[in-house]
Amino acid sequence: MRRRLRRLASRAGALRAAATDWLSQSGPSAPPLEPAGSPLADALEPVGRAVAAASSRLGPRPPWPAAVALTGGLVASWDPPPACLPPWVAVL
Repeated sequence: MRRRLRRLASRAGALRAAATDWLSQSGPSAPPLEPAGSPLADALEPVGRAVAAASSRLGPRPPWPAAVALTGGLVASWDPPPACLPPWVAVL
């Protein structure tokens, strides 16, 4: 588990940037993001909000599989990402 958290934390900045972009594309009604206390928490907050926005737009979705899909598996800590995922996932 620690390895997963370290890997995720090492990519927190890129994850936050991507998730914030996904969140902004979900609509202008998203409230501004406040600091959550750590780089990892700052990255996971927009992921959660983007998953919630997708669920409200597309219908109910289980949150964990949606977060895994949205982050290209990064929150599941695949190493390396499966070949079925888009190539940009390797950059996160």
